[in-house]
Amino acid sequence: MNRFLLVAGVALLAACGSDSPTGPSNPNSASIAGTYQMRTVSGSPLPFTYQSGTTKVVITSDVLVVADGGTWSETGAFTASVNGQTSNQVISDGGTWTRAGSAVSFYSSQQGATSYAGTFTGSGFSLADDLFTYTFAK
Repeated sequence: MNRFLLVAGVALLAACGSDSPTGPSNPNSASIAGTYQMRTVSGSPLPFTYQSGTTKVVITSDVLVVADGGTWSETGAFTASVNGQTSNQVISDGGTWTRAGSAVSFYSSQQGATSYAGTFTGSGFSLADDLFTYTFAK
């Protein structure tokens, strides 16, 4: 009986081993289009606080919208306190993006330079600029 179970198990494994995968495609070739929420800044969740001298910035939200065809837009909200004066601010940017495998770069049409560079993870992005690292997820 044990020998029969062993042969049946080997036959079952051999039959399953030749199946083609049915899961999602490789993230290196999947579309990156979608709406992504900023989840962390340099490993810390939102709201994220950055202080430099008498200036304090608290990022409360940020949304990155990536479209097929190579365009993107971003809208974020933050509170800025400068010398004790606090104001709510909204930032928006956009431009074009490029991709090579999982590597992505987002170019700002406002800044005329790279806004972010990083990787597409299959469900979001791990990106960086000159100051911080960011994670975005659907």
